[in-house]
Amino acid sequence: MQQIRGFIWFEDRGFDDVRPGFKDFGLDSVGQALFKSITMGDSKISQPGVFITGRVDNKYSSKDVVNLFRERIGLERGLKGCDVSIE
Repeated sequence: MQQIRGFIWFEDRGFDDVRPGFKDFGLDSVGQALFKSITMGDSKISQPGVFITGRVDNKYSSKDVVNLFRERIGLERGLKGCDVSIE
């Protein structure tokens, strides 16, 4: 198992669109907390997203995890709208 943490935001989605997609979703031992928007320094991301932290199986890369979360709410795969790291 490897440690994961970060966040993923979902372009072109509202908070009410995102919330149901994660109601019954779990990945290994990863905790999740949804957000409506986030401010980082002088930048504000006005899209909803999810903070993640915990442990995932060694078979996953950061890209794999981001893709799983993006697909969960119907977005195309790809490393965009994210800041996720695996140790």
